[in-house]
Amino acid sequence: MGWQDLVVVCDSSEGLLRVKELLKDDAFRVTLRDLPRGLDYRELLKAIKLSGIVHILLEVHRSKIHSLLKQAQQIGLMTAYHHYFITSLDLHTVDLEDFKYSGTNTTALRLINLSDGTLQQILRDWSADLDDSGNIFG
Repeated sequence: MGWQDLVVVCDSSEGLLRVKELLKDDAFRVTLRDLPRGLDYRELLKAIKLSGIVHILLEVHRSKIHSLLKQAQQIGLMTAYHHYFITSLDLHTVDLEDFKYSGTNTTALRLINLSDGTLQQILRDWSADLDDSGNIFG
């Protein structure tokens, strides 16, 4: 990655456990920040901006990603100079359209290929077996 200085933003102790090996790695100078409770992350983001660190790892719940990135965009942390690594494996379910032209390098992982024909058939079959409440017919 070429990252030396890195800010890690976590929203839970479980998230901290997931990134603990990275915190031990001497190849990185890591600053760990807790995501504040509530919906306003601007003070945290302003502190990150003032630090000058442009590499940011987000270990936060999927439901917080859009709001966090939107606020980062509002204070100038979504530019061509900023790099984000988002650990959520559900990032593909988050609407990132607002950030499409920001120039920010955003990286995430996905473990399955949603366009795979076999997987699509399995999902269709599985969906057909659900009742109105989302339970599988027994």
